[in-house]
Amino acid sequence: MKSHISYEQDAAGIVTLTMDWPNSSVNLIDRHFVPVFDAVLSRLEAEREQITGVILTSAKTTFFAGGDLKWFLSFGPGDEAALFEVVEQAKVQLRRFERLGRPVVAALAGSALSGDAPLAADHRRAARGMPANGARAIRARPAPPRAPR
Repeated sequence: MKSHISYEQDAAGIVTLTMDWPNSSVNLIDRHFVPVFDAVLSRLEAEREQITGVILTSAKTTFFAGGDLKWFLSFGPGDEAALFEVVEQAKVQLRRFERLGRPVVAALAGSALSGDAPLAADHRRAARGMPANGARAIRARPAPPRAPR
């Protein structure tokens, strides 16, 4: 099975994480996101002393599209606790990524859609091969307010 996020480290210690959800035209928060991202974060944390920076990018034309609606709609009455746990785990993971202690750059070669733009916007953004105004985080709905730390 193809990996959802490839991990490559160069001689300078820069890790490039490339998101590429198999069998999907976009990268999504789906049933694979939490365990895949957890494994990547655990590796980053374990190898932190050898890492000088992290580049997060996408093999797709869209950086990240948000939640897999088919998967989210598969949750039904009585699944509230399970869905809540998935959301909470994803929030904890984003916080771990933010607190890695190494520079992180989101290299956008396309758009970051919906409320998932924080995956890109929480770090510096760099547009690859695009004009200076070509990288945009597009929200399909109003962003939820960020809670103070």
